[in-house]
This record gives sequence, structure tokens and C-alpha cells, in this order.
Amino acid sequence: ELKSYRNSHELIRSQFAIWGELDSEDANVCFNDYSIFCELVNRMINIYESDDRSKLINVMEKKFVPATGRLKKKFTEKLNESNLLMQAMHRKNKTMMRYTTIFSSGIIVLALVAGFIIGVKIYRSIMNPLKTLCKSAEILGRGELREPIQLKIRNEFSKLASAFNKMAQDLKNLESQVIQVDRLSSIGQLAGGIAHELNNPLSGVLGQSQIVLDGIEPAHPLYEHVKKIERAAKRCKESVTKLLRFSRQREYEYSEVYINDVVEDVLSLADSDLKSANIEVIKKFSPVVKPLISSLQHLQQVILNIVNMLMHLTPNASFISCKFIIGYGFGRYTSLNKSLKEFLLPKPPIKSIAKFIKIPLEMLFGDTSMSTTHNGF
Repeated sequence: ELKSYRNSHELIRSQFAIWGELDSEDANVCFNDYSIFCELVNRMINIYESDDRSKLINVMEKKFVPATGRLKKKFTEKLNESNLLMQAMHRKNKTMMRYTTIFSSGIIVLALVAGFIIGVKIYRSIMNPLKTLCKSAEILGRGELREPIQLKIRNEFSKLASAFNKMAQDLKNLESQVIQVDRLSSIGQLAGGIAHELNNPLSGVLGQSQIVLDGIEPAHPLYEHVKKIERAAKRCKESVTKLLRFSRQREYEYSEVYINDVVEDVLSLADSDLKSANIEVIKKFSPVVKPLISSLQHLQQVILNIVNMLMHLTPNASFISCKFIIGYGFGRYTSLNKSLKEFLLPKPPIKSIAKFIKIPLEMLFGDTSMSTTHNGF
């Protein structure tokens, strides 16, 4: 057994050397006791080999056994200290793990709460404007939208609200245009009724005058007077016929029309107003004008409204000049829905003039107007 102690001496010494690098003070104390123990082991082996048993027993009792007890006590103390240190480190690790778990749980809870708050804010930022827009769309569908949509945010929803406001304003403008067109339609129907009532007595006057002319000679003193009655009756009948044709509300029926003839008919209808206003019409018609593909009745309405507008916008004018410019290619003619609209922007101070401004605008700029159905030209 002593020889086995000696054989493992170098291994144990190297272990003490490593321990000494970690903790020099404790390692030196244990190493000194162990060195004493090893020297006693070698001494006892030497005494055992010399067969001096009494001396061997004496060394074992007085030196080896106390040295072994001291070494054992030292190792036991160090092992206990190591166990206590390991237990303390284990408790510390458990505490750190507990703190780490609590901290991680806190971070997760905070992340969930922050995500919930952000989600609620995003939900409200999307749903509140959508609810406002849906409610406004329902009100607009019922035709009751009076106040513009106001959104506090500035994003795509505000652009959509602006589009809603523009659409509501366009609907209001369209409603006023429809009302004006209905009024014009009522006036046209009234004029047509009056023209129809005048047409019957005019036919009687014309027929009777023609019967009288057939019964008398041209040399008769009443012949010229009856001839004047016939010409006047024909002129009145022609005017009534044009008024009846003008007052009929028809759908757009496109056909080939000659602008010279259309303007001539319109000027003949407005002849009495032009003469009462002492306005002379200067016609500069082109001798060669190609036919237009247009709706005759609606084109007559537009030209008559423009003539009336010019008469009332220029009360002191002495003439109106009608000039045709031909030869331009497609797209180079004046666009009515651009130029005329800006021409009528200033509001006249007299209400009687302002009412005539609205008439051509309703005809020219409605959704079913001449400018729309004729591509704006």
C-alpha cells in the first residue's frame, strides 16, 4: 500500500501544481502537508525494507498517522469549501436564471402590449376614416350631403375625402343644370304650344288670301294688299314652323347639316329681337362649306343661345358679325367647353344679363350637352 502511494506521488504532485496555479495559498498549504506525508511514506518504505519493524511501528504511530489525519482534514475542509462554493454558485445561477426568465417575460409582455397598442392605433387610423367615408357615401347616395367631409389625417384617405367632396359639388352643379334644363324644356313646350295655337289661324289667313288672289285680277286695286297679306302670312307660318321645330325636345339624331342654313334659320327666329335692339347682322358666310354631322335641333339651340347672349352682353352694339373659318384640320378648331367657359367667367352686374349667361352654359357643358356629344367642338 505504501508503494502504491509512492507510485501515485508524481501524479498527485502535478495535480497540486495545477491547483496551485488556481489558488496559490491553499495549494501551498496542502502541498506542504502532502510533501511531508510523501516523505514519511518513503521513509517507512526504507525502514520496512531494512526489516526494522519496531522503528517502522514507532514512525507510523508518532508521525505517519498524525500526518495522514492532518492531510485528510485539510482535504475534507477543502472539499467542503468547494461544495459550499458550488452550492453558492448553483444558487446564484438559479437566481440569475429566475431574473432572466422574469426579464424575458417582461420584455415579451411589453412587446405584446406595444403590439396591441400599435394595432389598435392602426385599426383606428384605418377604420375611423373608412366609417366616415362610408357614412358620407350613404348620405351622398340619398342626396343629403351638405357639409364637406373633414378628416384630420393627411394621407390617401384625405385624398379620397377630397374626391368625395368634389363629387358632391359636381352633383350639386349637375342638379342645378338639370333644373335649368327642365325650365328651358318647359319654356320650349310653352312656346311650342303657343306656336301651335297660332299655326291654325295663320293657315286660315293664308288660305283665304290665296282664295281671294285666285278670284281677282292682278290689276284689281286690292290685289297688292292681299298679296302683302299672303306674304306676311307665309312669313309668319314659316316662323311658327321653325319655332315648332325648334321647341321639339328630341334625342340626338345625327345627320348631315349645312351650317349656313342653320345660322340663317336661327337668325330669322331672332330677327325681331335684333331689329328691336337696332343690331345689324353682318353675314360672312363661306360659299363652299362641307356638311357637318350633327344634331340639327340641338345645334339650333346652341347658336340661338349664343346670339341671345351676345345681344344682352353688348347692349350698345350696332352689329353682330357671323364669320365662318374653314380649312383647319382636325383638332384646330375652337373648343367651346374651354374658351366659352373662360369667356363667361366675369359675373355681369345686371341680373337680367346674368340669366342669359346660364342658358348656353347649360346647353354646352352638361353631361348630355352639345360639347360632350360633339367631342367638345
